Amino acid sequence: MTPAAGGPLLSVRDLRIVFGTGAAATVAVAGASWDLGPGEVLAVVGESGSGKSVTALSLLGLLPGSAHVTGHAELAGHGDLLALTGEPLRRLRGAVVSMVFQDPGSTLNPVLTIGDQLTEAVRVHRPGTSRAAARTRALDLLETVRVPDPASRLRAYPHQLSGGQLQRVVIAMALADEPAGVVADEPTTALDVTVQADVLDLLRDLTVRRGTSVVLITHDMGVVADLADRVVVLRHGEVVETGTVREVLRAPRAEYTRELLAAVPQLPAADLGASADVGAVGNAHRAVPDDPARGSLPGLAPAPGAADPVLDVRGVSVTYGGRWRGGGLRALDEVDLRIGAGEVLGLVGESGSGKSTLAGVVNGLVRPTAGSVRIGGVDPTTLRGRELRAVRARVGVVFQNPYSSLDPRSSVADSVAEPLLLHTSDDPREVRERVAGLLDAVALPAGSGERFPHELSGGQRQRVAIARAIALGPDLLIADEPTSALDVSVQARVLDLLADLRARFGFASLFITHDLAVVGQVADRIAVLHRGRLVEEGPADAVLTRPLHPYTQRLVAAAPVTDPDEQHRRRTAWRALTS
Repeated sequence: MTPAAGGPLLSVRDLRIVFGTGAAATVAVAGASWDLGPGEVLAVVGESGSGKSVTALSLLGLLPGSAHVTGHAELAGHGDLLALTGEPLRRLRGAVVSMVFQDPGSTLNPVLTIGDQLTEAVRVHRPGTSRAAARTRALDLLETVRVPDPASRLRAYPHQLSGGQLQRVVIAMALADEPAGVVADEPTTALDVTVQADVLDLLRDLTVRRGTSVVLITHDMGVVADLADRVVVLRHGEVVETGTVREVLRAPRAEYTRELLAAVPQLPAADLGASADVGAVGNAHRAVPDDPARGSLPGLAPAPGAADPVLDVRGVSVTYGGRWRGGGLRALDEVDLRIGAGEVLGLVGESGSGKSTLAGVVNGLVRPTAGSVRIGGVDPTTLRGRELRAVRARVGVVFQNPYSSLDPRSSVADSVAEPLLLHTSDDPREVRERVAGLLDAVALPAGSGERFPHELSGGQRQRVAIARAIALGPDLLIADEPTSALDVSVQARVLDLLADLRARFGFASLFITHDLAVVGQVADRIAVLHRGRLVEEGPADAVLTRPLHPYTQRLVAAAPVTDPDEQHRRRTAWRALTS
């Protein structure tokens, strides 16, 4: 059934969600109220712990038994969602309101084909549908969400599809019975900017062509500017602001909203329309055409005054497999890079471009098939024993996920002390003093050293990882997506911390990310990898405001910004570049 003329599809009033009872009770949502109109995209935004995801899960009765939910969620023609249980609620899920979860890899069954899972979704909601008819419907759904070669994808297993393709499959599953509303919980968080742009384009198309309403749960204000009609801002479970996307993003009333927006790194306006004369733009900023025979860019010199680079990568190639049949997978193809003392080089590109492989080569975890890597003028592959450990100690690494990069069985102090114990002969007292100084340098609260990783927030865990990485006073810090798992305000504090530490300790940095706004904030120069090849390199401002290579232009156009009008311009440019 459809809502009455002019009425909302969903009306949430005084939603309250409490976990536990008595003194141990935790209030996750405290009296939230908002409406979702027909064909509207409503963005529910806020940091981790604000109540976004539990709000979404409560609407479909997916919270655990420890949650106590009160209030009302009136769905037009179907009554109060929060009052439904059992079979009535099961019939409504997917048929009237469906869910798109954040991680498609864990949503889909790894042992069933895509076709089997889509067919099951169709037959569950349309009893009596034959298997053949359900499979035809499954094929139509994959075509609707623009999955390439849909017939063959029906026979594929989840691990055989990319992250963007998996998210499209999950969206197709959510549309199996043409619901009036879709709840999308962080649907683009784990995706590259170009894949994210594709998925957002798909969601927008669904609202326009099908009139589907979408509740978009996100912390990405650029995504909000791109897709949303109206915005609800949550903080500690309370609604602090609501309004149209322009009202909230351009003239926020709440101080918390202003803080969220201020924490988002902003991209400068870019010239995305002109065709670049690649290969002929001078030594400071160069690109090469998409011709594998040309190889990669000749290595550009580091920043002025950096005659002796901290890192010198020359002609590095990495090929996986290919011993017996075929040529294997070429992850890196003759890459040249230089990083001068105290310089930050931002390395950008989509998943599969070779960024993390290059980081592995630099830190010694991946052996190159060809080429050389010199750290401070020394090739580590020529060294052994103590000399090799001394060179490796000059490189610190901050990994992407602070949840898995720290040993859960070791205290914070022990984790930070480990490299000091391995590489120095300092006595225990000196190590303790050094660890205390490091924890203070990364601005962790007093007493943090005695705690374990699970007792810290995500931002605090990443601070511990940074303290550990700089413990030996490295010349080079490799930061591999160090802020991608963090909220925008926590991300801002970590980026400020890295800038402060760089100024204090003088290390150079290879900063790897897919977030162009972040790299624009921290990097002196930017290098762009595409399918293992270096396709563009130059000063950060030049690459972001006048990208030369068509691939870099697509990356810049796909990166969302928080101004709705500028985001519309970028979206138009992105469509032109990808058509």
